Amino acid sequence: MRRFFNVLLQHAQRAGQTEIYRVEFSNVLGDAGYSGNNFDVAKDVLRSMAKTTVEWNIVNDRPNEKGVVKDWGVTTLLSHARIFQKSNRLVLEWSYSPVMRQEILDPKRYVPLSLRIYGSIKTGSAAALYEICMRYLTNVNGLTNKAEIEWWRPRITGVAMKDEAPMEYKYFKRDVLIPAIKEINEISDIEVELLEFKTGRKVSHLQFISRIKKQQSIELVTPIELVDQELMRRILALGVSDDLAKKIYVSHDEDSLRATLNYVEQRISKGGVESPVALFRDALKKGYGKSEGEKVAAVSKHTAAPSRAKEEDIAKEDPVAAAKRQAAQEYLDGLNPGQKRMLLDEFAGTISGIVAEHYAKSGLKSKIVRVELIRYVQKSIES
Repeated sequence: MRRFFNVLLQHAQRAGQTEIYRVEFSNVLGDAGYSGNNFDVAKDVLRSMAKTTVEWNIVNDRPNEKGVVKDWGVTTLLSHARIFQKSNRLVLEWSYSPVMRQEILDPKRYVPLSLRIYGSIKTGSAAALYEICMRYLTNVNGLTNKAEIEWWRPRITGVAMKDEAPMEYKYFKRDVLIPAIKEINEISDIEVELLEFKTGRKVSHLQFISRIKKQQSIELVTPIELVDQELMRRILALGVSDDLAKKIYVSHDEDSLRATLNYVEQRISKGGVESPVALFRDALKKGYGKSEGEKVAAVSKHTAAPSRAKEEDIAKEDPVAAAKRQAAQEYLDGLNPGQKRMLLDEFAGTISGIVAEHYAKSGLKSKIVRVELIRYVQKSIES
């Protein structure tokens, strides 16, 4: 529920003050790290959020009025939630009570988190600690508050303190804190360190230090280094859909693709091919397209020559395009780590299909993702 709440919170903060929020349901599931098969699970979470109460009790602690309740109230995490279909797409609609909305839209209370990173964190304890540390990231030295172990335990584990004795600190540290810190340091954009303070011989208080990781600049390279545009054009010309073409491209080496295309194109030229797409996929999957295509190239050298010539033409980069890429690189280099994280989160919200799959799996290591990022940054600069 914590993860889902934060995803809705992020979308609400982007939308600002409004009574009702609406987002495409698949985007929410993706941001929360859920698959399409988790539809019923998501509905259960929404039900729980609508039932979960938030209570506050602000007491005036001035000596002459000590113990006098000045502000008490109760609300729920969500006032309502609704999933409905619109233009063949599912839309999630939700709202907060007025007092709840006022609190969550306050950036001092709820710091925007990277949904890409937050969605990658698997354990609840790591997610909770990540939220806390992000809130204190801009404090002096990135220090959180210093508090007793009993204060930290329910906030990190999500389990309320009970009457029975809690687990010993050494087990809490071994089973909860260390794994959570390790997960954050491996996955997220910050590094977290645990500080322990003793009263006598026992650890009694904890504090955490968080700092932004040093990030290398996001290098943009020319499209010819990322995707052979002529090869993609030939694949699409067979009738392959754009998403499938991208998936095929990133899943096979270019030599195999080129040879298989040579084979399929020759077969098409002879006639009798009912489905070029089916032939291409079968020849690629079973491997005979590469061997047969290489024979075609050996017999008719002119088959491969135009491709090389076109690659050379592509390599002679348009000066205007080069200038735009350079401007995009300079723009990225000028961003601080927090701004880069926000840009990547915004970029992640614009992609879908195979690009989104590769971004979730490989990040900027994926060729297809980096091409899309180049286009996105250039459009952002030009708009």
